[in-house]
Amino acid sequence: MIYEVRTYTLRPGTVAEFESVRQAEAAPREASSLGAFWHTDFGPLNQVIHACLRQPAASDGRARGDGERHAAERTPRRADLIVEQQSTS
Repeated sequence: MIYEVRTYTLRPGTVAEFESVRQAEAAPREASSLGAFWHTDFGPLNQVIHACLRQPAASDGRARGDGERHAAERTPRRADLIVEQQSTS
């Protein structure tokens, strides 16, 4: 299995709002692949870490040429809360 881990650095004081918005967007399509979702309380503050099972390209739309749609679906609403996003696999 390959997991994609995304670290969102948020504007100060917006972690709870981001988590609320992200929870509302978490549709059943993602619930089965969600590995972890947590935030930091010490160390680098204002960060949310999201880990999910990464699907093979053939099943996630990129192989069909609609990668832009796929990328847009992975960008959370309220992107104005995000200062930086890092993604690793």
